[in-house]
Amino acid sequence: MITLHDVERRRSRKDGQHDADFHVHSYKYTLKLSRDECIQSVQICYKAFMAIFGITITRLKTIKKALSITGKPPVDGRGKHGNVANKLPEQTKEMIRQHIKSFRGERSHYSLGKSKRLYLPAELNQTKMFELFKEKHPDIKVSQETYRQIFINEFNISFGYPRSDTCSTCDENRAIVEQLKLVLKDDQDNEDVKEQLSKAEIENKVHLARAKQFYNHKRNARRSAEVDDSIMAICMDFQKKFTFTEHHNKRCVLQAPTHLHLL
Repeated sequence: MITLHDVERRRSRKDGQHDADFHVHSYKYTLKLSRDECIQSVQICYKAFMAIFGITITRLKTIKKALSITGKPPVDGRGKHGNVANKLPEQTKEMIRQHIKSFRGERSHYSLGKSKRLYLPAELNQTKMFELFKEKHPDIKVSQETYRQIFINEFNISFGYPRSDTCSTCDENRAIVEQLKLVLKDDQDNEDVKEQLSKAEIENKVHLARAKQFYNHKRNARRSAEVDDSIMAICMDFQKKFTFTEHHNKRCVLQAPTHLHLL
């Protein structure tokens, strides 16, 4: 939208011809508008051009200079020179990843199908984790911002307890699997550990399959109760021990529907 033209007439506004600053090129600024169902180019002044596109006079001068020299708009060369002196080595990044993975957290059991977020203890935060990393690797030069970027972009971790309860069986199975993997990493030919790892992974998959089957059953019962008034679905969570007593001279009567699903 910026076109370059040769100057057709030069008139000096100074006394001496040798003191005149002649422009080599002139520039025209256009804006494309829709008129009568067709696109037309309308010439505008440079101040309107800067206001519409939100650029400064310095940016406009840079574009004009590039057009006058190369005939093309300038290309952003940031990060393309291939000589990044402060580029973080991949080995250091991997050390940060391994340090973050070393923290043991919890996953939400009732939300396995929705989220894979890992929950670390509430007393932890990114600053404390970075300080622990620096204590473990005092010779590694890395900033807290670099640690934070890897933490945010490569991991799905939150601090505090998950909103829904966790399953002790899932936590135990996951801890066993991770521990066996660490042992197997140091001794890859240990057949006993391989067998134990395979057994633990199968038991964990069976446990999760049973949980999924239960939630599918509950979901189907809820949908049936929504469309059929003769069906009621009741789901009870016995986290605490309930005691039901019958008072004298008082009776609690539940008018049960034709079908009752007890989950």
